[in-house]
Amino acid sequence: MTKFVLSIATLGLLLNASAAQVAVSSTAEPKVTVAFFASDDHDKPLSEISQSELQILDNKKPPKQMLEMKRRTDVPLLLGVVIDISGSQHDDDQYKAAVQGASEFTKAVLSGANDMAFFEQFSAVPEATPIMAKSEFLTLKVDLRPAGRTALYDAVRFACDERMKSDSLRNYLRVIVLLSDGEDNSSRNDIRQAIASAQRAGVVIFAVDTATIFHSGFFVHAKGTEMLQQLARETGGFAFLDLDQGGLTKAFTTLKEQIDSMYLLSYVPADPAGPSYHSLKIDSIPRKPRVKVRATHGYYSHLIVP
Repeated sequence: MTKFVLSIATLGLLLNASAAQVAVSSTAEPKVTVAFFASDDHDKPLSEISQSELQILDNKKPPKQMLEMKRRTDVPLLLGVVIDISGSQHDDDQYKAAVQGASEFTKAVLSGANDMAFFEQFSAVPEATPIMAKSEFLTLKVDLRPAGRTALYDAVRFACDERMKSDSLRNYLRVIVLLSDGEDNSSRNDIRQAIASAQRAGVVIFAVDTATIFHSGFFVHAKGTEMLQQLARETGGFAFLDLDQGGLTKAFTTLKEQIDSMYLLSYVPADPAGPSYHSLKIDSIPRKPRVKVRATHGYYSHLIVP
């Protein structure tokens, strides 16, 4: 088996952040902050969108009060890079290209002075670094050797529960980039528990499919694809699927563009003391039918704070 190294010492910090704060009001009432992404009818990120263009249903009720909306450029990013190193990950050019793409992507997307990141690799058991400032993250090197069984859902839960859930991270845009083929054969948890952990921590999951595509015979991993889609869709992210090496390059470019264009929205829910789980639907107002909004399908009351 070929040994290769993902050097996070190359993950740099070279983008400039700009500020574009929107309508702020103050309140002592409990509030929740959720991330969302808005695009036009050609799936291009919208550089500007206002609160008045959005309609929100939290547990099927409009918010009591809208508070604040910030762009990614106004808030720090906490990025978790989670990579599958189980035996289903073939040590081939496709997998190496995915790992290298993740390295270059991280170099580009960590642009803010206060951005932080952690790295997690998993097979049957997740192994993760602490959350690190960029200066620490730049010194990290990891050795990836695919082998063993796959506990994907356990790995997602660990990243969210043990790295992303802290109250001190509420003001961060929290994103996991997951590299995997979506297969799981040894988790103690199921996909619903993994999604619940992400929604409790306010985490958006983007999935990058690492399965090798054989154009003759069309190798299809239907269940893995479905699992990656579900993890991403229900947390407000996106799954990049069935990729060749050219598609991987495009996927990481699009991924950075989407994260750079995300928003954080704060509001007072109509029933902050209601049930533990809050369903959530963020959409454009009827007068803006060409605006498409993507957000988590729900969150837990842990995210509602004074």
